[in-house]
Amino acid sequence: MELTLTSEKNAWITPKNDFKICVKEFLDFVKNPSYISENTTMALNEKVSFITKLLKFKVLLLIVIIPLSVYAKRMTGAKDDDWKDTWTMYLSIVIFAPIIEEIIFRYGLRYSKTIIACLAWLLIYWIIKYTVSESNLTMAIGFSFFSIPIIRFALKPFDEQLENLWKRSFPFIFHVFAITFGLVHLSNYSHISNYFLAIPLVSSQIVSGYVLGFIRMKFGLIYSMGLHSVWNFFATITFLFELIAKFF
Repeated sequence: MELTLTSEKNAWITPKNDFKICVKEFLDFVKNPSYISENTTMALNEKVSFITKLLKFKVLLLIVIIPLSVYAKRMTGAKDDDWKDTWTMYLSIVIFAPIIEEIIFRYGLRYSKTIIACLAWLLIYWIIKYTVSESNLTMAIGFSFFSIPIIRFALKPFDEQLENLWKRSFPFIFHVFAITFGLVHLSNYSHISNYFLAIPLVSSQIVSGYVLGFIRMKFGLIYSMGLHSVWNFFATITFLFELIAKFF
């Protein structure tokens, strides 16, 4: 067994203990989310090793998650939505969805005026949607989109105060983004009789929301995108084999 001498504590750490340390760091972060700075000093291979350990932890959790999902599916009568077995669908799941979902659910974990402006635009969008007549709806929504740079510019004098508020509210923001990420995946199912009882169906995605959020804060958005893509690749491996089999 390979042993590693740590410089900080001058103690020998086995790969097994190294795994425990990574998992403990993640769980401590989930218990008390903090607005940490990105780790820019860790070598790429060390980052990949750390992320791989968290991926292994997620796989171990499937021992609990899969039975819960099966039970929830039975209790609620939920049905999986049919996937079109095409390469376009496969690439959407493995490449495009991770990029889009990470931008939506993880980019906003770090404060920026753009995020605040987009949130304000969403509020304007919903107000317009339910107050403007259908004939003028498309034009009104189009014009509202141009409010984003205006709002962003208007926020400039309050940038420091807003950033401090964002950091103070970060634990709440982190949990909301992680749980919402999981819950939106209920849209992958139909005929759900009870949405509350159906929550275990997306327990895997909720866990992923926390893991990906932690990776985004620790290493950056590109790394959470990469992990998301790798997870979707393994989750759809049988789908890939079916597509390849069509060539024979």
